[in-house]
Amino acid sequence: MARSLRGDYRQLLTSGGEAAILVWSFFAPQIFIAAASAVTAAGLAFFAWVDCHRRGRAVADTPTSLIASAAQGYVELAGRSRPLPGRPLAAPLSGEPCVWHRHRVERYEGDDWSIEEEGESEAPFMLEDASGACLVLPQGTEMTGLKAATWYNDEIGDARSWRVIDRGDRKKTEWLLVEDEEVHALGEFATLRGKPLEEFLRGEIAQRIAGWKAAPAALVARFDLDADGAVDGREWELARSQARRETLRDFGSPDELHLLRQPDDRRPFLIRRGVDGEAIGQASYRRWAFFHVAVFLLALATLPHALGKPW
Repeated sequence: MARSLRGDYRQLLTSGGEAAILVWSFFAPQIFIAAASAVTAAGLAFFAWVDCHRRGRAVADTPTSLIASAAQGYVELAGRSRPLPGRPLAAPLSGEPCVWHRHRVERYEGDDWSIEEEGESEAPFMLEDASGACLVLPQGTEMTGLKAATWYNDEIGDARSWRVIDRGDRKKTEWLLVEDEEVHALGEFATLRGKPLEEFLRGEIAQRIAGWKAAPAALVARFDLDADGAVDGREWELARSQARRETLRDFGSPDELHLLRQPDDRRPFLIRRGVDGEAIGQASYRRWAFFHVAVFLLALATLPHALGKPW
């Protein structure tokens, strides 16, 4: 899953690649391979450091705002997580109520685990502070600070380290953001009014109808008024009207709607559970930036050794 490669996961893979190439440059038998590997490791480390520095500065330079007075654009918000009214969300593995979830199912084959299934929710949720509420669209976010719950097969909560693992066993891991947790979020803040708000609500109505269509039996049971086993044109109009009523009810028939979403300019979209605003993401970016600088300097230091090898 691409979203799993954001944040620390992405940095871990990048750093592992840098380190592996650097080690190979030291042991490579020929000058061309050794020198090319050292230069590649240095280049990767340099660009990774630039990315870390840019993202870290974006985080550090963004003050925390109240929702009601936040400027349009890139902001940091702090508040409590709330479910969207009328949109209950449950974790797919444990069934626990939540406002956001990520899950992974792995199967033990041979001597290693392979990913069998993974995913994360894209349903919006609310962030509420003393001044108001904001709808969070979590697509593209780096969600951090969540505790992982791990169990094996169907034994929920069984994550004992001494458990004997057999071929075919499944390991299930779930990360949840639940209601009323302290949350800090960095992202693109926008207030919708007029036509943009109507377009957003039309999209939400369409998603609701699509969800109904995905369960045709329930759709027919709910809207087949003449009991002919199908939803005809008139009944479809009733369904659309009902979808609009429910959507407006969920959002409170707003004249304006505050949103927090992924920025278009590649600045980080971060949501972190249970920390103060100053800490959100900064320590992680500093650690990775230091690592990339260290790899860059080591790669430069290995160049004389590489250039001294035979052709």
